[in-house]
Amino acid sequence: MSFSYFVWNGTNSRDMGIYLDGPAPIIRGKERVIEQTVLGRAGTLTLPDGEDNYEPYIVQVTVRAREPISEINKWLRGDGYVTFSGEPDRRQKARVINQTQFKKISKHLSYWEGPVQFRCQPLKELIHEPEYTITNGAQLTNLGDVIERPVITLAGAYGDLTVGAGGKTLTITGLPQELGGCVIDCGAGYVLSYDQTQLITNLSSGDFPEIPVGKSALSISGSHTGIVTIGRRQRWL
Repeated sequence: MSFSYFVWNGTNSRDMGIYLDGPAPIIRGKERVIEQTVLGRAGTLTLPDGEDNYEPYIVQVTVRAREPISEINKWLRGDGYVTFSGEPDRRQKARVINQTQFKKISKHLSYWEGPVQFRCQPLKELIHEPEYTITNGAQLTNLGDVIERPVITLAGAYGDLTVGAGGKTLTITGLPQELGGCVIDCGAGYVLSYDQTQLITNLSSGDFPEIPVGKSALSISGSHTGIVTIGRRQRWL
């Protein structure tokens, strides 16, 4: 018999003696929006307000009584990533926000049961995203539901560089050769040295590239662009 499960920060709930009561949920968190009234216009205007809204989601679990509850409580806390067996290839940023309370069930008192409440970010990402070498004009396909903000690494690059995608272009001016290149994290909005020990966002100007849903091209230019790799960050609702 196959039981539903979840994976929290790399540990499968089954390895902790925990199983979900019923089928694994497929979660789509509520989007965060602002309802704005516009003078002279009927109704209200709905505007998106970021993508980092975390919505509560409660799952009921059963625990074998022989499992140490103290160890389970230590595991089920803090921030991390959660994966439910209904979508085993995807994960969501989440936080365990409730105080776990388990009570014994069955006439033999051989099991505990109780709720675990995750606060989940609505966008999901693949657990294993590809990273590969690209060249100027490379065609990219975003299979996700929203704009993708990848990590772009230029190994051995120096001087003046330009990287663009999705109608947004980032220019890096005077990148020192001794830094060995740079790492552009489009989601976090910063630029690091190649070994990721120095923050050099101050050398950049413009907008961090984005990959829209569907097909688009990535432009890379400069006298010394080095070897360019891209770490994909596709996301789904």
